[in-house]
Amino acid sequence: MGELSAVVLAAGSGKRMKSELPKALHEVCGVPMLAYVLELARAASAARILAVVGYGAEAVEGRFRCPDVSWVVQEKRLGTGHAVRQAIPFVGRETSDVLVLQADMPLIRKRTVRELVKSHADGGRVASILVCRRPEPGSMGRVVRDEKGRVMAIREHADAGAEERDIDEVNVGCYCFEVGALRGGLEKVGKENKQGEYYLTDVVEELYRSGEEVVGVEVEDWREAFGVSTQEDVEKASELMREMAAERSRAAERSRAAGGDK
Repeated sequence: MGELSAVVLAAGSGKRMKSELPKALHEVCGVPMLAYVLELARAASAARILAVVGYGAEAVEGRFRCPDVSWVVQEKRLGTGHAVRQAIPFVGRETSDVLVLQADMPLIRKRTVRELVKSHADGGRVASILVCRRPEPGSMGRVVRDEKGRVMAIREHADAGAEERDIDEVNVGCYCFEVGALRGGLEKVGKENKQGEYYLTDVVEELYRSGEEVVGVEVEDWREAFGVSTQEDVEKASELMREMAAERSRAAERSRAAGGDK
């Protein structure tokens, strides 16, 4: 079995943030969002971590200076699929699978990513994605399944039809691909969509069309699927992160108390 490489997408300008600060550097609970996501890559035991930067690349690299992170510059920001394409040449010959993470998803837990990678590897899968049920999915990409319940596509909100927007199963934005399947899928992805961009999510549909199975791994806690796009989202994410930390602390206390009663 080969190695796992991680690609972290951190090229966004954060236009909706109404700030000149690169999106990845906006802080949740006083820590840049990118820092949380790099820790996810480390927790997954990625042999190689590639961070794709674009807007404010020098500022982002200068803030971290991590010896275990290689920086890849996306000169033209043409979408998430295009961003991953820039990193693929640097994953290394030993790489068998690629974990893709997004810098604006700081609430995903380490154990969730570890479980995704493990189930992907144990099942010998071509592609595994994190999914979540959201009663109010908003602008998140919808997970479209066929009549047999197999994942057949991820439809971005802007391109979704009325029926697809009624779907409450959403894409969390964390993926694990067999490297060859990812390369092949990216080569087929076009930009015939309302954003005029190359979507990484379209790789899922390309794999389905070629007869490959894409497995959706469900995240039960919807808070992990909370993405940050605005200053209001930064505040909400900080609130949710504190809430989740408090819950873990209480659970640890209960466990210690139960141990002491034995």
